[in-house]
Amino acid sequence: MNDNYFVIEILFSPLANENIITFLSYYSEQVGFLEEEDKLICYIPERDYTDSVKTELTTFLNDIKKDFNVEKFNVDIKKIQNQNWNQEWENSIEPMEITDNIVIKPTWKEYTAKPNQIVIQIDPKMSFGTGHHESTRLMLWGLEKYTRKGNKVLDMGTGTGVQYYFPILDSNFDFVSFLYLH
Repeated sequence: MNDNYFVIEILFSPLANENIITFLSYYSEQVGFLEEEDKLICYIPERDYTDSVKTELTTFLNDIKKDFNVEKFNVDIKKIQNQNWNQEWENSIEPMEITDNIVIKPTWKEYTAKPNQIVIQIDPKMSFGTGHHESTRLMLWGLEKYTRKGNKVLDMGTGTGVQYYFPILDSNFDFVSFLYLH
């Protein structure tokens, strides 16, 4: 856990992200990427970074900017200290109100429920269980909107179980859920 990282923030057309990711992946086997709405962020271990990376990246972006109708772009590089990234992630997760009546919260965060709110407490992982994924929000919204007292609900493949918990906590449903583990 000694490795420091270089963070490369690239403001360029998001349509070119695949090309840029491919280009930067040649510099390290442990490179990581984060695609945001207006930029691409690359994390590269200090041991794999050389000063030529910025020069070669800038040359590459100049070569492809016409293909993506880009007039100006920006590359910003900074060095960061390694840290407990899992802890940093856990600290960033907040309770999420999916609808006025459904909230998903990690077990380690406090949340005061409003009257009639169903609070789903779960220990999320980095990719599932936070309520941030559109499919989770859409499914919970649909369950709340289109199911009525006495409906039967079948959930196949509950993943972290977010959709599993809502009908149980709502207590208006006959509910069956199963998860196939291969």
